[in-house]
Amino acid sequence: MHNAAFHSLGINAVYLAFGVPERKLSNAIRGLRALEFLGANVTMPHKKSVMKLLDKIDAGAKRVNAVNTILNQKGELTGFNTDIEGFANPLQRRTRITDLRALIVGAGGAARACAFALAENGCKKISILNRTVSKAEELVSILKKEFDVNAKAECLSEKSFTNAVSKHNLIVNATPLGMHEKWFKLSIQKAKLEGDTIAYDLVYRPLKTDFLATFEKLGAVCIHGYEMLVEQAALSFEIWTGKKAPKKIMTEAVLESLGAEEK
Repeated sequence: MHNAAFHSLGINAVYLAFGVPERKLSNAIRGLRALEFLGANVTMPHKKSVMKLLDKIDAGAKRVNAVNTILNQKGELTGFNTDIEGFANPLQRRTRITDLRALIVGAGGAARACAFALAENGCKKISILNRTVSKAEELVSILKKEFDVNAKAECLSEKSFTNAVSKHNLIVNATPLGMHEKWFKLSIQKAKLEGDTIAYDLVYRPLKTDFLATFEKLGAVCIHGYEMLVEQAALSFEIWTGKKAPKKIMTEAVLESLGAEEK
């Protein structure tokens, strides 16, 4: 999608992917400076560890304690986090975040970005379910310290998830489940959802995940992971280039790529 965006605006740049093991992360960051890269994206598991290698950290990235975008300005590297706004934008096109009672499955970096996005935009009730409940409790503690929000943590299980579904009108999957393994078997087929319930899966491959397919059958409004993928990428593009991102072209490129994978 970035190469499609560069091409559409006549920008002489190319976006490439590099696998970087943890032990070589500092060398990779030095390489950004030496080769005068315009910038870079950072994915898991480096979003937190890369912060100590940068010169500046944007306020938003500091709050969520994670960087996914780096801007190189004459050798000075600044870290940003576009996941927060990238998550919020698709929601704001469909509803008022202040009206949401959110249930987030997961407590890692992605879940943290989602929780901050919700709290910053006025969501007053956020529940975090995670298999390791201590991580969920840690995130809840941070939320309560930073925001005026009713947040609670609970251990993720089939029973806790099923019980929580009907009490929330936003259900978010912020785990990798569904990308590399099947979504855990949850007997929620008989759950009663409110008419305005939204199911939001951050996983974007496949296009329609098991999570979304299940909630679609229950009548939920579904937000596919590729929407956040495009939104956070568009913000990165604008940080690097100073130009408005061609979101339509970027979306078409993503859908073409994901569609080809499913054939």
